Amino acid sequence: MPGWAEDAPGKVVDALLASCLAWSRWPAERSLLPDPSTRGANPEHWRPFCEAALALDREQPRPHLSRRGAPDIASARARDAAFRALFEARLVAMPLGAGLLTGYYEPVLRGSRVRDDEHRTPLLARPRPADPATPASAVLPQPGSWPGFRRVSITGQPLPGATARHEEGAEPWPQPEPLIATAGHGLPAVTPLTGPLLPTRGEIAAGALAGRGLELAYLANPADAFFLHIQGSGRVELPDGKVLRLGYAAQNGHRYIPIGRVMISRGLIAREAMSMQAIRDWLSTAPEAEAGAMMAENPSYIFFRELEGLRPDQGPPGSLGVPLTPGRSLAVDRTQIPLGAPVFIAGRDPVSGEALNRLTLAQDTGGAIRGRARGDLFWGWGDAAGAVAGRARDEARFWLLLPNEVAAAP
Repeated sequence: MPGWAEDAPGKVVDALLASCLAWSRWPAERSLLPDPSTRGANPEHWRPFCEAALALDREQPRPHLSRRGAPDIASARARDAAFRALFEARLVAMPLGAGLLTGYYEPVLRGSRVRDDEHRTPLLARPRPADPATPASAVLPQPGSWPGFRRVSITGQPLPGATARHEEGAEPWPQPEPLIATAGHGLPAVTPLTGPLLPTRGEIAAGALAGRGLELAYLANPADAFFLHIQGSGRVELPDGKVLRLGYAAQNGHRYIPIGRVMISRGLIAREAMSMQAIRDWLSTAPEAEAGAMMAENPSYIFFRELEGLRPDQGPPGSLGVPLTPGRSLAVDRTQIPLGAPVFIAGRDPVSGEALNRLTLAQDTGGAIRGRARGDLFWGWGDAAGAVAGRARDEARFWLLLPNEVAAAP
C-alpha cells in the first residue's frame, strides 16, 4: 500500500476504539453485512484485534505535549510505530481496486431559535401527523459483552445517522434501522418512513408544515438550509453564543433529484464546471424566486434532530453511531464494507494535489456511495473543511484490512 510506512496510525486509534466499542455492543442477531457469511461480517471476527489494540493503547503512552502545546515528535513516532506493528501483525490488506473518492463536511452556520426579519428559513424536526408515518422497528443493542470494553466509553451519545453524499450532492441515505446506540438511551425516530408521503420541498417552502411547532432554528439564507440538507448534519451558531448541533432525523419520502443535473440540462452551468460551489454561486446570484424554484426541483426534504452530548471537537455521529473523525472517518457502501472496518486509501489531496495515503475507518454510509472501491472522506466542520470537501473528487485505490484469521478463511 503506497504511503503506508509514512502514515501516522497513532492518529486513528481513538476512532478505531470507537469502532471496537460499537462492535462490542452490536446485537448478536445482526450482521455487519447483508450476507453474514462474508468475511468480517461478524463483530466477533474483530474481537481479538480490538482487545489487542485496547491493550496497546493502555501500554503505549500518548504523545507528550511540548511547552507550546504541540505533541512531542518522539513520543508520537513511537506510538505510530507501535500501532503500525500491531496492524501489520494482526491484519491483512485486501485490495478493493480503484474507484472514486469524494469528501463531505459539517457546515457551521449562523441562525436563530426564533424567526425574525433576517432569519426566515426554518430547519424542521420530523413531523408527527395524525396519521403518522412511522419509523421501522429498531432493536436496542445489548450492553457491551467484550470484557475489555465494558468500561470503555466515548464522550457523547452515539446516535444513528448517515451523512454522505456525491459530487452533485445527495442527501443522507435512510438506514433501515438504527445501527447502534448507547445502552439505556432511547432512540429517536429515524427513517425509513412508512405510510403516506410527506409534502415535497416546494410545498414545505410554501408553508405546508407551518404551524406545527416543528421549527428547530431559522437561517437567513435558503441556500444554506438547502446545502445543510445535502450534508445531513451541521452546527448553528445562535445569537447568545450557544451552538446548536443538528443531525439527520428523517426524509420526506420523495425521490432525490440532483439540481446540478437540472442546471446542466438547462445550460445554466457547464458539465465540466459543475460542483457544489458552482451550484451555490448560481443560487446566490439568481433572483430569490428563481433560486427557490430551482431548489424545489429536488422534491426530497430532510428533517433534523438536536444532537446532545457531543464535544465541540467531535464530528457528528455517522451510521456506526460514533462521532466522525476529521480526515479519518470514511463513508462507504455498507453492503460491501463492514461498518467500522479499517480501510486504507491512496489518492490525491484535493487542495495540494499531493499524495493522500492514509488509514481510515468505515464509520458512515451514503446514498450515492456504491461499490467496493468508493469512499467519501469526512473533512471536519466549518468553511475550511467545506472548501476542501467541495474540491474532493478524484480516483483513489482502496484496501480493506481484515483480521488474519478472517482473511485466511475460505
